[in-house]
Amino acid sequence: MRLVPWSELDLAEIHTTIRATQVADGHPFPVALSEMEEDLTEPHFDVAKDAVAVVDAGRVIGWAKLFHEPSGARHERVLASGGVVPDRRGEGIGSSLVEWQVRRGTALVADYDHGLPAYLRTFEYTTQPGSAEL
Repeated sequence: MRLVPWSELDLAEIHTTIRATQVADGHPFPVALSEMEEDLTEPHFDVAKDAVAVVDAGRVIGWAKLFHEPSGARHERVLASGGVVPDRRGEGIGSSLVEWQVRRGTALVADYDHGLPAYLRTFEYTTQPGSAEL
């Protein structure tokens, strides 16, 4: 298994993996490929640094993404999302993705010396088993 930046992979394959995790978890708002393509154009999103996939035997089995739009007021907030395909859960893949998110999220806000609080924020739906433990 290896962690690979989205910039080195086919976005349609990553989308297929994201959709598989969303369908398995009963996600109420499935992401469209066009929405993912639009995300790549966000000025504060670096696809080479802010999104990774776990690849095993040529298959994308997990993903993680961060988004931070600098605030400079009240607080700095990094939004985190991710998932692991159902047949590979329970192997520590999700934990390794969360660890990556914490490291990268911390790095995203480390350059700001304005003294504002910084947060790494994620969310879960009640249909997502196991997310709360992560």
